[in-house]
Amino acid sequence: MFESNKVAPVRPVSRTKKINSKKSKHERNKKKESKHKKHQKDFIDISINHHHNKKNQQSTYSNPKNNPSNNLNSIEKISNELLTFLKLMYEIYKENHHIDDKSLILNKFYTLAKKGISDGYEEIANNLPYNQKSLIKTTSNQSLAKLTAWFNEHNIEIIEVNISDAISKKTRNQIKKMTSKIFIEEIKDINNKSD
Repeated sequence: MFESNKVAPVRPVSRTKKINSKKSKHERNKKKESKHKKHQKDFIDISINHHHNKKNQQSTYSNPKNNPSNNLNSIEKISNELLTFLKLMYEIYKENHHIDDKSLILNKFYTLAKKGISDGYEEIANNLPYNQKSLIKTTSNQSLAKLTAWFNEHNIEIIEVNISDAISKKTRNQIKKMTSKIFIEEIKDINNKSD
């Protein structure tokens, strides 16, 4: 009746099938990662994507078309974008510097921002033709005026302070690069719209 010696036959599972399914899952995960990386942007993308001339490794900049209405809109747009960026950078700077004195941290950041903006526009001015320098100067003045107006909202006297710590220098360089980047991207937009 009941035979204990017999075992029900077990069907063998193919190892190649499992390997293939794991491989395809791995490939799918790789595709998802690469797709994510392609569309992912950092919170603050500081890199400047200039077109580099491989022979002499100098950055080349496109010249904006001279259209006064475009220039006025661009000046306002650039200074607004830069101010938004500076407000974000101030929050990050404040978190990295645990200083209780609000006026000291604001004055330090104001000094960094002013120097970063000036350096950024100076870098742009050195790489664009002479006829564009007035546009750069006007945009620089507008950006600095907006920075000062934002700073004055805090009702603190402006005192430029000497800054030498590494985090502050890094912040100033980020502001400089972002100033250049915002200006260059707006110039590219002007050129694309007027073509």
